[in-house]
Parts: sequence; C-alpha cells; structure tokens
Amino acid sequence: MKTHWRKVHHWAAGRHGGRKSTVQRREMEKAIARSQRRVLCQRVFPSKQGSHFIRIEPGDANGQHEIDPENDG
Repeated sequence: MKTHWRKVHHWAAGRHGGRKSTVQRREMEKAIARSQRRVLCQRVFPSKQGSHFIRIEPGDANGQHEIDPENDG
C-alpha cells in the first residue's frame, strides 16, 4: 500500500512519530483559525419549506460573541 501511495499519489507516510513541535502546532492552529468563521446562528436549509435558523453556542471561553457587521453576525 505504501508503494502505491508513493508511486501513484506521491504521498509518503510520516517519518516523524510522536508529538508535533510547539511551532508546528501553532502553525496548524493558525491555519485552522483562518479557515473558520464564528457565527451566532446558522440557516438549516438555504430556502423554501423548512428553512430556519438555529442558534450556535458561543465559541469563546468568556461567552463573548464576535459579530462582523458586514456579514450580519
């Protein structure tokens, strides 16, 4: 299987076991944060019958909500 990964997909199994370094972990956390957007509610269906919003629990430990006025929170 590893040979298939390497030859066909140019993938490789990780060479380093164990925990990620602090720098690697912070970079990974930053990448995840850039790909997310905090919201207060979410629309279940985009339109038509059954369309409604549901409340999303607060995201930060202090219960504070970050609202982006351009996106109406």
